[in-house]
Amino acid sequence: MSDSCGTSDYHIGELPDERTLNCAAKNQVPLQHRARQINRVDLREFHYIVAMDFSNKKNIKHLLEKFGLEHKNLFLIREFQPEPESPEVPDPYYGGEDSFEEVYQILDDSIEHFLEYLKKGEDIYV
Repeated sequence: MSDSCGTSDYHIGELPDERTLNCAAKNQVPLQHRARQINRVDLREFHYIVAMDFSNKKNIKHLLEKFGLEHKNLFLIREFQPEPESPEVPDPYYGGEDSFEEVYQILDDSIEHFLEYLKKGEDIYV
């Protein structure tokens, strides 16, 4: 199972940005998700947690400490790319449609490599 959530509490319950929806439709990715905030259950139950940038990773580490939890599988998603241009996924919000497509391509590549990483794991059933 996979899920997507933010580390802050703004936009909870909202649909994705229209440009995100357009990019997803263009790439045949169904999106019906509404924004939600990461919580203690997520941090305890998910085997892997991947963040888009250093700020979110730092916030997740803070939440882990706050809840008295440890998580050895906390990564930046671009850590799985062989040679990323940057360790962080850029925020497309202030750009145009092309910025959202760029982020889609980054995530598509990163997730492909993440799945390869998982397939190599002993405790993964793919």
